[in-house]
Amino acid sequence: MLSTVPPPAVESSAPVPGWTLRRRLAITPRAFMQAYAIHGVISAAIALCFALMQLWVIVAFCVLQVGVVSACYVHFALHAFDGESIQVDADGTLDVEVVRGRAVSHHRFNPAWTRVERGGRGDAEVFLCSGTQRVEVGHFLTPRARRELELELRRTLRRLG
Repeated sequence: MLSTVPPPAVESSAPVPGWTLRRRLAITPRAFMQAYAIHGVISAAIALCFALMQLWVIVAFCVLQVGVVSACYVHFALHAFDGESIQVDADGTLDVEVVRGRAVSHHRFNPAWTRVERGGRGDAEVFLCSGTQRVEVGHFLTPRARRELELELRRTLRRLG
């Protein structure tokens, strides 16, 4: 008689570790754009009132102020999604993606040759190093979270190496 019970499933290996380290945002993109629009409407209303009184210096100041604030908003928007992503690939290599504004850099590390180092002012920064390649990770983390990341990276590198 044939058995109808399926064979036991082969258990998969341990989950692949990975970290996504991003800047904490205190405002949603929608609220950000609403604040920008409200600022623009209020500045335009003030400029219009003074334009009707032909006080052109105030109008010029309003235009200058909106331009400066717009530049600050654009800078914030460009850097809102800065951070790092660290993944362990299927072949065991560490893949690090660093985003700073529009600049995105990719780095691959062999875990057998990679080390975690502290550096910067007061050894506050964490780096992944291999040969001449050195990449800062955890830039936007608190000091406590950065220490935890350092310990997790060291454990992962020992396990993979």
